[in-house]
Formats: sequence, C-alpha cells, structure tokens
Amino acid sequence: PTSGEFRVRVDGDVPRHSTVECLDAMGRIVLQQAYVEGSPVQSRDLAPGVYVVRVNEPSGLTLAQGRLVVQ
Repeated sequence: PTSGEFRVRVDGDVPRHSTVECLDAMGRIVLQQAYVEGSPVQSRDLAPGVYVVRVNEPSGLTLAQGRLVVQ
C-alpha cells in the first residue's frame, strides 16, 4: 500500500518514450507519465482504492501490469 509515491520496475528492456498509467476501478486513466526506471510516481492525488498500473510502450503494447493499493 502507498499514500504518497511508488516506484515501478520492469524486468527487461523498456523502449524510450514508454509510459506508466494508473487506471481506476472503472478503467479510466487517472494518472499517466513517462516511464523512467527507478523514478518515483506520485500517488498523492489518487483517492484511496485499488488501481491497475501498466507500463506501455509507445505503440500501446502493455509491457507490464500490476496492482496498486492507495490508502
């Protein structure tokens, strides 16, 4: 669980200009930013709940996906 920020790590190569997205329970993108290995993603503005976190390459292909719990 997080209440401020989190970090996303992907095993393997990630193309330049890939993005990190957080989707709410309705599937809406509520956060999107450039993917930078090891850089923090701010979650302070997200309401408490469970989110899907995806890393997408520029073509839209999802490279990695996970869950995030915001308290």
